[in-house]
Amino acid sequence: MNLYEIPENATILAPSYLHPFLQYRLLKQHKNLFDLHMKTPQAFLTETIGKEVNETAVLWQYYHKIKEILPALHILKRIAPTYAFLSEVHRFLVKREQFAFDLSTLPNQSEVQRELALILHALADLAIMLDPASTSCSVLLSTKRDLSNVYILDCGYSFTQQQQIEALYALGAKRIDWYAYKPKLHFYHSINKRQEIESVADLILTKQYRAEDVQITVCDDSYKPFIKQIFSRHQIPHTILFEQRASLGMKAFVLLLTYAMTPDRAHLLALLDASLFPIKHLHALSTYLLIFEKELHDSFTHMEQAVISDDILSAYEVEELKQIEQKARIAKEELLLQLVPLQQDDLPALFHHCYDLLAQNRAYQSALPQIQTILQDSMPYLNEKEDLSFLLAICDSFMKQERCEHYEGVMITDLNKPLLHTPIHIIMGCDQKHYPAFSGEKGFFDESYMEQVAYPALEKRYAHALKRLEKHHHNAQELYLFYAQGDFKGKSQEAAPEIELLADRTSVLYPLSQHDHERQEEICLRETTARQLFTPDQILKGSISAFERYVNCPFSYFVRYGLGIKEPLDVSFNVAKIGTLSHYAMEQMTRHYQKSYTKHEEALLPYLESKIQEIMQVYPNKEVLLSNILQRLHQNLQVLLGLLDDMEEQTSYAPAAFEHRFEEEIPTNQGILIRISGVIDRIDFYEHFLRIIDYKSSAKVLSLQNVLSGKQLQLLTYAYVAQKQFHKDVAGAYYQSLKNESIPFPYGKIKRRPVAFHVYEEADALRDKLKKSGLKGWTTCEFLEALDHDGTHINGFSQNKDGAIQARTIYSMEGISEVLLQLYDAIVKQMMSGVIAPAPIKDACLFCHYHDICRYQGNNRELKALIEELPEHFYIKGGKQHEME
Repeated sequence: MNLYEIPENATILAPSYLHPFLQYRLLKQHKNLFDLHMKTPQAFLTETIGKEVNETAVLWQYYHKIKEILPALHILKRIAPTYAFLSEVHRFLVKREQFAFDLSTLPNQSEVQRELALILHALADLAIMLDPASTSCSVLLSTKRDLSNVYILDCGYSFTQQQQIEALYALGAKRIDWYAYKPKLHFYHSINKRQEIESVADLILTKQYRAEDVQITVCDDSYKPFIKQIFSRHQIPHTILFEQRASLGMKAFVLLLTYAMTPDRAHLLALLDASLFPIKHLHALSTYLLIFEKELHDSFTHMEQAVISDDILSAYEVEELKQIEQKARIAKEELLLQLVPLQQDDLPALFHHCYDLLAQNRAYQSALPQIQTILQDSMPYLNEKEDLSFLLAICDSFMKQERCEHYEGVMITDLNKPLLHTPIHIIMGCDQKHYPAFSGEKGFFDESYMEQVAYPALEKRYAHALKRLEKHHHNAQELYLFYAQGDFKGKSQEAAPEIELLADRTSVLYPLSQHDHERQEEICLRETTARQLFTPDQILKGSISAFERYVNCPFSYFVRYGLGIKEPLDVSFNVAKIGTLSHYAMEQMTRHYQKSYTKHEEALLPYLESKIQEIMQVYPNKEVLLSNILQRLHQNLQVLLGLLDDMEEQTSYAPAAFEHRFEEEIPTNQGILIRISGVIDRIDFYEHFLRIIDYKSSAKVLSLQNVLSGKQLQLLTYAYVAQKQFHKDVAGAYYQSLKNESIPFPYGKIKRRPVAFHVYEEADALRDKLKKSGLKGWTTCEFLEALDHDGTHINGFSQNKDGAIQARTIYSMEGISEVLLQLYDAIVKQMMSGVIAPAPIKDACLFCHYHDICRYQGNNRELKALIEELPEHFYIKGGKQHEME
């Protein structure tokens, strides 16, 4: 019978997800919905049989019955009282009731099977309480009701549901025929899942299909988030009908009960993250507990008592931690009052308190009716606090809900829920793994177990599954079949044989359009806005690293220095802090012992220990970690001092300034004055020369490409500032790695001239070690012997056969200064023009705390020189071609 031929006062049976679509179609045909009754088959069965049973109550009765027979169990003793196991038993008993299994035929060859049989016999008496879905066909037929006014939509039901539907037909119910279109078939494949979805989006846009005329069936639920992302980007309206979303209210209720059962620190932190308590400074309390691993009963005063310098931990970090402690102390007192009711043994009072807490938060209120229903069903069976674990498992089963707020555009469903007719139907994910998505029985009651009872054969159930899927093949004029030939791991996939049989052809690669439907929006400030934001008084203040940040990514600079959004407080003892500690130790050694600092290894440990002790005052919970760091850092610096000892012996330069703080003004052609600040780790003097040494936590080289692009400004800016402030000629600026670099130790090497095999010895290893730990940077004077007497400690230096020291490239400090001023001018010009779009260079996003704001996923920007030509006097010796070599 046709849907539109149904008489008045009839009852239509159909799955609940189809009700809105049926009502819409009937209204379009001017049908009076008040004269029609629409129900689900499940609800109608409940009404027909005259019993309605709550599954929660049934499982609670199973739970208490199992506890009675636990002494008789051995293998299944621990798993038997769990919600997951009892749910599986319940599903078996439903099938047993429907297909009339004889419990005497249960398999009992193994110990597990005998214990399963014992459990099933014990719970069989509760079978009369099973829900109407378990009702056997004979019971339905025995009602002898006249169902001639009942119309069932033939939309494809599960195997067990179909048995009951057939019984309803036998009682006079009529079938509403499904569609029988012979669609025009298209069969495509794509490289992977994402390209498959892009292809479908391209198909809809290129063919200019109305979104309302398209339905999509996904064979794999993992497609849904990708569809949501890609369709939103292409602005294709769509509705995912069966998208599972977590119930926030149910999750919060579970967290409360979990803490009530186990009031430990981990569960408390999870509870605080749920924002259940209307308490000020709750986030500060959560942060404090997390950072310092405190318990609520601990005193929150250790930051007040700590005496800390700003050598390792910044003043900002210490002050932030003190404020967090103060706020946490206030929040703690209020929270303790709220937590007391959660510790009581009076379960009704406990539930009442949890309910009140949830009711205070609007985000949780939608879950309250469901929570109330679960509690009403469970209260008669909750005898002690231990039973809360079973209640938690029940709540977990309701954690995810399928909700659909509205219906618009392309309707997206899955294989088990076919939709009404639309002109276009697209089935996605038709590979062997996900189509026809039929799986046999699993778990304790698997296929081998079910074969031994009177359960329908696997072949019969598989045939029904294929027939059920035919509903998807005949509800549109055009049917598109898609599958991906590989997954994201590169593993190949093939089309399902059933799909190839249906298509009766070989799939072709979908011709995905090359043009991009999305529009790129330029992010740019007006020049007046940029000047007001960055230089309100025509002075641009900042560190050298701030300018390098702008070069790395303008958007990162804009968020940090334009909007003033500080990076989150990092309380971990990370590489940066270890590097700062190493800097401090080297500074103290050179300050107190000058050039002979490498001879005083015994002074190294006290310097490190004094700072580690200060840090332990702030982080007493990290004592073991900090002790290990102290030991490893001390060993690393001891090795380093041994290597630096030879370098200090082979140079005429001596340490003269340490941690030199500066502020220098740099003019630009943009009407902006740069006021730049920084700290130079070490400055060495010799006669009228100076050299810069910048300590680094790992090996680093100075690249001309990085300099000209503005990525590496720091070292050369130090040289520029030092020359102006100390009125000495700069001999060079170098990086000194504080890392104990590892080197390979091969058996030997082949020399070319003359050709010979050279056995690699300890002297060779020491030479390579010195070379790897040597100074790396740019030299700016021709008096090389004073810098390195034997030419082995500065990268690019060597000693010729006459014993003279030579360098491959020597730069002009005058040329460097000219280039630096041009670079800063170019950066300021770009900044004042309002360029703030996310455009990161390679690796700029790795440690950027603002990536969660921009969410940039594009290609990395290529490094380009900010100035067109180098000054003629940029090099004293060598040139750009030497650097390329």
